[in-house]
Amino acid sequence: MALAYLSLVLKDAANRRTNTVLGALYVAGGISALIGQPGEMSGAMDFVVIVAILVALLIVWHARKWPRPAKVTPSAKLSDAAAEHKVSVG
Repeated sequence: MALAYLSLVLKDAANRRTNTVLGALYVAGGISALIGQPGEMSGAMDFVVIVAILVALLIVWHARKWPRPAKVTPSAKLSDAAAEHKVSVG
């Protein structure tokens, strides 16, 4: 839940770093839970932890591979917006 909230409020660069670091920490914690208590967790709990690790790995992968926003000048923004809203009468 924290990553979802932070994704909404942080800027792109900070969001990328935060998702990478916290996702990696979550993966490390999940792996240590699987290794540290092999006999104490049920098969269902093992499955839940493995799925959580896979989701955290996907978050880290997407944070690293997500396209970076292009630098846009205000005048370029206006001309692009004007081009998008052009109406042709034909």
